This record gives sequence, C-alpha cells and structure tokens, in this order.
Amino acid sequence: MKEPYIEKEQWFKVSFRISGDILEPSEISDIIGIEPSESHKKGDANIGLSKKGKLIHYAPHRTGLWIIKSGLEETNSLEEHILWLFEKLEPAKKWIREHKGKYHK
Repeated sequence: MKEPYIEKEQWFKVSFRISGDILEPSEISDIIGIEPSESHKKGDANIGLSKKGKLIHYAPHRTGLWIIKSGLEETNSLEEHILWLFEKLEPAKKWIREHKGKYHK
C-alpha cells in the first residue's frame, strides 16, 4: 500500500548579492539608496563567533560583498521572498543591469 504524501515544512532564505574585488559597499548603498543586510570590502577582517561565543579570526575576506536579504520570515514562500526583493530593488534595476561585472578586475 502506498503511503500518503505528507508535505514537509519548507524554509527559504533569499538574498541579492553584488560582489567583486574592487567593490566599495558604501558606493553601492549611496547609488541605489538601500542599506545592505551585510557588506565588506576585499581584505576586511573576517571574524565570527564559535558555538561557545568565542571570537574566531578567519583569513581576510577574499572579495568585496554587498548583500540584501529578504526581510520576510523563513516560513514565507519562495515566491514571496523573490517578490519582496524585486520590489525593494525595483528603483535600482537599470543601474544593476548597466553595472553587472563592473566590480571584478
């Protein structure tokens, strides 16, 4: 006998990222008018926390990064996350198209 289909819980994390060796995160924020969820320049310190709360020093970041994460709960649908990002980035879509690849040497 075939077992009934049980839908599993799905969790989503969605983000839009711009990366590159010559990326200047503050420049991106100023141009598109959005503050990132996370950002760093190439060579910035890369520090994390262990499960016990101790600082861990990793090798410096190998490339620059500017990230905006969906502001929705992980339990929202993938479509809702993507639409949230599209709406947030709508004013910057022309700039994003024109500058893809700009921040790589």
